[in-house]
Parts: sequence; structure tokens; C-alpha cells
Amino acid sequence: MKKLFLLYLSLGLIACASDSDVAEGTSKTEEELVIPDEVQGTYTGVVPCDDCEGIEIELVLTSGRYNMSLVYQGKTDEIFLEDGTFQKEGDQIQLIRTETSGLNKFLIRPGQLIMLNDEGLEETGPDKERYILYLDEEADFDLNLEEDQE
Repeated sequence: MKKLFLLYLSLGLIACASDSDVAEGTSKTEEELVIPDEVQGTYTGVVPCDDCEGIEIELVLTSGRYNMSLVYQGKTDEIFLEDGTFQKEGDQIQLIRTETSGLNKFLIRPGQLIMLNDEGLEETGPDKERYILYLDEEADFDLNLEEDQE
């Protein structure tokens, strides 16, 4: 418990230090202020697919690395697994993948990752809600914050 508190305290101090570097006259919107510096967690959702019923995604982000499982619904029961690294750039993350299209960039929102299209833009059509992965609060996710064994 102490380590978890120290982690949050450290992240808060780092965030305060980086805010002092912001030029005067620059303001942040309310939504930008609640975006966490760390996006670690398990995100799940089903996004549209051109040749299947939908792509079921589980994306786990930890310390600059990701693990992703994909299931193409109505096409196959096979689970496709992928892992690699990701970069956080402002309010976005980009998966560093060998494929260059789709599922590469996400907009960070509290408790959500919004999949961006190949141009790096949000979908705006009637199905735009289907491009959101939601943070799974109940996922079995370990931040490696085990207490010291003495």
C-alpha cells in the first residue's frame, strides 16, 4: 500500500514539474487535465471490420510495452496475438507495429482509448462509438507493486 501511495505521489510531483515548463498564456481544457501520464491497463472493445462482424480487441499497456489479442468475429475463432512497444505523444499513443494501417494510433481519454484512422483522426460517423476501447477496471492487471518481502 505504501508503494502504491509513493508511486502516485511521485507521478504527481513529476506532473507538477512538467507543468512549470508550459509557456505562459497557454491553457489546458478540463478534459486534458484529467488525462493520466500513465495509460497502463487493459482496454477492451469490439471495433468495426470490413470483412467480418467485428474485431474483438484486448490491449494491455504496461511500461512502454503492449500485448494485444484480436479475434475476428464471425470469421474465425482463432486468437491473433501481438506484442511490442508503444509511444505516448501528448494525448495519443502509437503502437510500434510491423503493419502500417489500422489499430496503430489511439486518442487517450479518461478510461478510454479512441482508435484513430490512418490519417490520425477520430471517426465522425454514426458508428464512432464503436471505435472506443474501454479500460477494464476488473482485469487481472499487475503493476508489479508487490510489497517488499522481508
